[in-house]
Amino acid sequence: MPPITAGFHLTFDMDGVDPAVAPGVGTPVAGGTNFRESHLVMENAYESGKLLSLEVTEINPILDVKNSTAEVAVQLVLSALATKVTDRPQNFQAFRTDLVAVMRTLTDTDERGVRRLVIETFSADLAARASELRSRITARQEVLTVDIALAQLRGEMGEREQAITSLQRLAQDAESRKWLGQAMEGRLAELRIRQFGTDAPRIASLRSQIETVARQHGFAWVLTRLRALSGPERPAPSH
Repeated sequence: MPPITAGFHLTFDMDGVDPAVAPGVGTPVAGGTNFRESHLVMENAYESGKLLSLEVTEINPILDVKNSTAEVAVQLVLSALATKVTDRPQNFQAFRTDLVAVMRTLTDTDERGVRRLVIETFSADLAARASELRSRITARQEVLTVDIALAQLRGEMGEREQAITSLQRLAQDAESRKWLGQAMEGRLAELRIRQFGTDAPRIASLRSQIETVARQHGFAWVLTRLRALSGPERPAPSH
């Protein structure tokens, strides 16, 4: 029996995904597909061997939150091109949650004793887990998320110059890929580390650059973080 079709075109409307996963869409309605179900559609399309063309539609950047919907859309396209979610370590999300929690504690804490305790308690474990997990992460955006947080952690531990160099490289990488949300995370982390130093003109210049980009793209969350970094001078990280 001859094949029914030589192939098919797939249109994936992002507003069919649940708003908890993709908030920035044309018509957000609760009850859509979850993260795993959405990727399963794309994986099945790839495995059919008949996918000829693909479009992902209905993304509304005005309603998006930190580019999260756009990032999900990119990941879905990658799944249609043979990058499976199941290739990623199952405990990656738990690891990232732990890492973000530690970095948030460091960001919100000015007391040197508390900062030192957090660093000494978690840094070695996080670094070891990151090394093992990163070798199995297939999505570049996930690698960037981990690398930015770990570079900031190195800065908090006293390795300022190395951390700043890494953060600049990571932010430039994100910018070249049009991942502005992650680029802003890298710039904010660099600003925080620089504020431990004494180069006031460089700090002011970086702050101005971040604010300009944030206002151009409507990143209210970046402006909120900038205001938080405008507080009293922070103690330098202990060595």
